[in-house]
Amino acid sequence: MMLKEQLVVGARVKLGPDYAHHHNMEAGEIITLIEGKMWYDNGLFDEMTTAPSIKSSDPDDEYDSIYTLFGCDLEDFDDCEVLSS
Repeated sequence: MMLKEQLVVGARVKLGPDYAHHHNMEAGEIITLIEGKMWYDNGLFDEMTTAPSIKSSDPDDEYDSIYTLFGCDLEDFDDCEVLSS
């Protein structure tokens, strides 16, 4: 199964030590993805959209999507692991 298909609302992700070190998070921390609402701007218009997310640590932002967390192509997933239910 492809990684994108696993990173859905309700998925639990264990953060690896390399990822945690580079993103100022705790190694071994388990995050649960929730449905996050955010504005998406493609340069022509903006719209409200949803994506698997976590609550943002920045008080000005409500959510950090999987693309904010792991990169647009999920290239920053590093040594993280999607846990089975």
